[in-house]
Amino acid sequence: MEGSRVEHCYRPGPLGALVDESGRAAMEFSRLLMDLDDAALDRVRTAQGELRTVRAVVEHVLMAAGIYRNLQRKALGMATEAMGAAPGDGQALRRELESLAAQAWELLEDKAHWDDDQVCAVVMDASWGQRFDLEQLLEHALAHVLRHRRQVERWLGSETGLHS
Repeated sequence: MEGSRVEHCYRPGPLGALVDESGRAAMEFSRLLMDLDDAALDRVRTAQGELRTVRAVVEHVLMAAGIYRNLQRKALGMATEAMGAAPGDGQALRRELESLAAQAWELLEDKAHWDDDQVCAVVMDASWGQRFDLEQLLEHALAHVLRHRRQVERWLGSETGLHS
């Protein structure tokens, strides 16, 4: 089927695969926000803890992505970057989500050729007590976006009657 072929520029190597999948998850998350105005972003949902609005969840995901990048930067002997405030409006939140893969790839592009031993040799200790190698951290970052995308998807689906 000629018309069903998906055109995509895949990043090379196993690190590229993880960055590509993280980018896909972030784009899907961004699409969920497309039609949400500020009131919808800030509507309190029934959830425990601090993440009770869509905005809070997205800001949490963006903050975590910055933490993951800084863990990588430190482990790779690079200076860490200051964490900025999350963007304010929905459009800016979406743009920031959509840029996560490009930001991750900036750190990793020159490591695309690394073998498993080189990837596993980059070890970092997270502030919550977990030790990761580079591949594990990228997998954790991917799962983090997926979990919170699902959380928001369920909230929005329950409001429209599509999901429960």
